[in-house]
Amino acid sequence: MKRRLTAQSDRTINQSENTGGIKFKQSNHRRKAILFAKGFTIVIISTVFGTIAGLYVVNKYYPQTAKVQSIFKVTEKGNSYAVKQENMDKLAKSIVSISNSENGFKQNLTINTSGIIIRSNGYIISSYNAISKIDPIVVKIPSLGVNSYYKGKLIGFDDITDVAVIKIPKENLETPNIGTMYSLKVGDNVMSVGNSTGDDYLGFAVTGMINSLNKKIELEGKNDTDKISYNVIQTNAPISSENVGGALVDEYGEVIGLNSKYISDIYSKPPYNYVILINEVQDVANSLIDYGRVKRTSLGFDGVEIEDKYRKGIYVQNVESNGAAKKAGILPLDIILSIDGKEISTLDDITNCMKSHKAGDKIKCKILRRSKKIEVTIVLEEAK
Repeated sequence: MKRRLTAQSDRTINQSENTGGIKFKQSNHRRKAILFAKGFTIVIISTVFGTIAGLYVVNKYYPQTAKVQSIFKVTEKGNSYAVKQENMDKLAKSIVSISNSENGFKQNLTINTSGIIIRSNGYIISSYNAISKIDPIVVKIPSLGVNSYYKGKLIGFDDITDVAVIKIPKENLETPNIGTMYSLKVGDNVMSVGNSTGDDYLGFAVTGMINSLNKKIELEGKNDTDKISYNVIQTNAPISSENVGGALVDEYGEVIGLNSKYISDIYSKPPYNYVILINEVQDVANSLIDYGRVKRTSLGFDGVEIEDKYRKGIYVQNVESNGAAKKAGILPLDIILSIDGKEISTLDDITNCMKSHKAGDKIKCKILRRSKKIEVTIVLEEAK
């Protein structure tokens, strides 16, 4: 009897031990699972916070978009107040850098130049004399950050005004405010700006003043009456390789001219520089964009100014065969009294009248022929 009880007791003890062993193993797996879950959670949290911290550091110290408020460095401290900083900030976004490769902005400093965005859909103006040395054309927009490189295409150029138009495949660009001649006066502070090196935070700017507003550059056309005249600003603000193709701006940060060392070297005398007014440059650029060339008008006759206090006008010396004047019936020895309703006394008067017209326009012309006044209609033609 005792033996059966003992055996039963032994079985009970063994079963209890076996049962206890199973319970111990289940508890060990559960503890490992909890530890693994905790470790995984810590890793995930660390990764998330590490990513956030990394993004903060990158955005703060290596931004993709430049802080344009410091893009220009004024090299002459004496007149650094010429343009207010808030106006400079907007202007800076419209100044681009041009080279022949992405690495060229630091390596090819002798050929690099600047440009001005004139249309938000990627049209840029620059100095043709500078652009003609660059192939291929690579444009960098410093205000958009370190990777803002775009392949540029030369749309057209005008070697007379030294204006070139480039197109890049980029939309929604910042364009500058444009000034006019009527808002300027002699003695105004101006600044010549550019960014030929493609610096993200630092461009180049020099200050000066307007010395004269009544200067012009004139280029003879095929005929005396077809000469080309452009209004220029005379300034002592230097034009150099650092700001060629860039902008001459007034104290409000408005663009008033395109910097061209080529034009200045030909027509001006040191220490002054000539800069063609931006309104004239825009007309040239618009023609290049629309037609691929500059469409200038032609009257088709040679003439001289009459030096007579009793009579004013232009004496017609000869008429171009098959030209606009010939087709209108104008003959040699005629005297041009008025064009387009404006009295004419100098060749400049004719040139100024033609600026507001384009090829195909019809204009009235009053002439004196053998003491008889006659009115004819001239259909303007494009200069060949």
